[in-house]
Amino acid sequence: MATASVGLTGSDTQESPFALGELAGAEYSDQPNEQLNDQEKAALKLLNTKAGKRDYPARLVEVIQAWEAALFYRGFQFLIPERGGGWRIPGESTGYGPSMQLDLALLPTNIYSAQAQILIATLTRAVPAVRFEPQAADDAKGITAAEGAEKFIKVIERNNPLMMIQTDASRYLYTDSRFLYYSRFVRDGQRFGWKDEDQPEVVPENEPAEAGAAAPGAPPQNANPEEPAAPPEETTAPKAAEPQGTEEQPAAAPKRTPRGQEVRTAHGKLEVKLSPMSANVLSDVDSLQYETEISVTRAKGRFPDIAEKIKASTAGQSEGAIARLARQNVKLGMQSTYVTSDSVADDVTVQMSWHRPAQFMDADITDDVRASLVKKFPDGVVVVYAGEVFCYARNEGMDDCWALGQAFSGDGQNRNALGTSMMPIQKRVNNWLDLMNDYFIRTVPKKWMHNKAFDVDTLKTQTNVPGDIGAVKPQAGFQSMKDLIFVEESVPQNPMLGEFVKEYIGPISQLLSGAYPALAGMEEGDNPTARGKQIQRDQALGRLAPTWHSIQQAEADSMRQLVRWGAKCRDSSINEKIPGGEVIKLEVNDLKGNILCFPEADSSFPETHADKEAKLDELLESAAKDPQMMEELFNPANLEFLQQMKGLTDLYFMEVAAYNKQLGELELLTKMEAVPNPKIQQAKETAENAIGKGVDPTHFDQAQQEAQALPQEVSSIPVEPWEDHASESFCCKKFLMSPEGRKLKLNSRPFFDNVVLHMQEHDQALAAQQTGGAKKPPSESINFKDLPPGGQVEMAAQAGLHLNPQELMEKQATDQANKEKELEAKKKQPALAGAAQ
Repeated sequence: MATASVGLTGSDTQESPFALGELAGAEYSDQPNEQLNDQEKAALKLLNTKAGKRDYPARLVEVIQAWEAALFYRGFQFLIPERGGGWRIPGESTGYGPSMQLDLALLPTNIYSAQAQILIATLTRAVPAVRFEPQAADDAKGITAAEGAEKFIKVIERNNPLMMIQTDASRYLYTDSRFLYYSRFVRDGQRFGWKDEDQPEVVPENEPAEAGAAAPGAPPQNANPEEPAAPPEETTAPKAAEPQGTEEQPAAAPKRTPRGQEVRTAHGKLEVKLSPMSANVLSDVDSLQYETEISVTRAKGRFPDIAEKIKASTAGQSEGAIARLARQNVKLGMQSTYVTSDSVADDVTVQMSWHRPAQFMDADITDDVRASLVKKFPDGVVVVYAGEVFCYARNEGMDDCWALGQAFSGDGQNRNALGTSMMPIQKRVNNWLDLMNDYFIRTVPKKWMHNKAFDVDTLKTQTNVPGDIGAVKPQAGFQSMKDLIFVEESVPQNPMLGEFVKEYIGPISQLLSGAYPALAGMEEGDNPTARGKQIQRDQALGRLAPTWHSIQQAEADSMRQLVRWGAKCRDSSINEKIPGGEVIKLEVNDLKGNILCFPEADSSFPETHADKEAKLDELLESAAKDPQMMEELFNPANLEFLQQMKGLTDLYFMEVAAYNKQLGELELLTKMEAVPNPKIQQAKETAENAIGKGVDPTHFDQAQQEAQALPQEVSSIPVEPWEDHASESFCCKKFLMSPEGRKLKLNSRPFFDNVVLHMQEHDQALAAQQTGGAKKPPSESINFKDLPPGGQVEMAAQAGLHLNPQELMEKQATDQANKEKELEAKKKQPALAGAAQ
């Protein structure tokens, strides 16, 4: 069946005993890998070849520029270009000898990376915030999906090191001028763990509501309940063939099901080629080719059903050879084009190519093959090769996986990078510093000595220690030692050279790159004020605003893709705990809808932790003079924020603990309705028991009135006397006023009322605590016995006593009945006495 080959290859492959992701991480999709004939495979390979050859001269320039910039970033800056691409270390040219020249070539003054670190740190202050909106304002499914996506991104943030990925993207912006986020769903047992197949997880998504019926979103089941159910879609690898003999074939080991999750990575020019290179945006790109080198063993584990076919090789295209050499050279940290033979022998290039459906209109593709490809790949196709071996092809659009970010606005794809202007600066500084080094070393004055007065060879073997004393034998015919020793005049250094170096390392490089000292917190000018520092920093940040906007848009595009991958590929409910204690609970179906993702409306640079802490200090200082502001700042919700900002997370606040406790109770309150007041039922049972014992029902009129005054319903979670009622009531009120609370009121009013009742019960308990300690004991003038049970309970509570109202009611009714019996007996006594006389 089609679902059995999801994530694997086509019909010409052998069945594998391993599941997808069991031996090595592999991309997974809900779309099956299509079965292709030879003509269809040839057509897809033709598209790959044409995409690789397209714009080859421009691609070569792009790769060489990115390669050189990557080596400069690593500190390999003494590079001489070679014919055909690549670099070599310069040979002897200054006379020091090979060892000295090699040392100088490996010790540049790397201001290129220093400027990069300032810009990268600025662009990674925080991960850009995004917001989700339904594509149609009145689409209920889209609204639900947008709300679910807002929660689900917290799971994505927990599972992916987004800040580190953004750091890689910012580095590519500095060296390559562009980056691409690659978003997909990966199954990897080694990385994410394994599912428990012996005890499968039962969730609302796949639990049948009735016998033979499946809940929405559940894997397809057999129509005939007596037949075994078909394997769910999550079992992507085909089952191993059943052994035909009991003696020759050993029993196959049970398969383990790898877990999967959404994954994002960042890539630069050396790994990704876009065709045509004249395209300005990703939507104008016809083909995207992503290449990477992995070991042969990992490639076989990634594609286990074609493992025996995979050999160490490139993608088979000479056009990509220079890019492969550049990738290996940079990753191995080699300054020249030297690449070890074991790297070539043990690596294979995996090429993944995405083609839009319009590419099927190529003139070299026949009509019947074209019609078949359009039918099988309506959204576009991803074709995967491991070296020369075809792995699989499936329906997958380029916009489902890739998001593009550029350093600057411009034309085409090969634009200037953030560090492009620093390349000539770095080269000039390297030359000038080498020249200054020559001045320091080569212009040290040389001594010439009389060969008969001094044993020069012996002097060369001796040390030259400042302040040392030596004996000299006078020579006949010479008036002084100056006549025996001659010291050459020192060559003066150009006094402007040092100034030029300082200018190029400092103001000029800052002006060209935009990495002003203010971005790193350094001062400019003579003792600037705090306001002046802020203005300098804002001006420096404004220079990087276009780059930041590009990162924001790429973040929004990639986050939407990750949410869609989760909706398509997750096969169970989402119930995951994220840092901070919050639990995200979602049904996968809640993510399936037409949604859009945008950067937050505030497009300015996010504030650093230090910026926020400085503003918080100012606010606390001003709040100390305003009691109302102080009360607002120190509510339970803000106390936790203050803890985190000040790094006092180990400090215990009861208000914070109570607030978090109430958050947990809200998870239950919002899924339950209020319950009948148990006190009313208890009062009824007490009255019925007393009447059953012969008490006149009229004696319970007062008790009945008090019972009617009680609320008919109470919250589903009772309030305890020991709780922090103020903090928990505040938490309930904050929820009721939030967008989630308003939504609950609109869609599930009984659940909303349950939260309201719980809040009111906390308020009543708080009021009882506050008034109980302020009132005086009951006055002696008040007859305690004459009060109804409710009044007796209240007065006893004021005195610090706790009475049971039901017992009081029953006792009062019994006492009243006894009194009436005594009165009846007294009335009968005179009549009996008269009859006796």
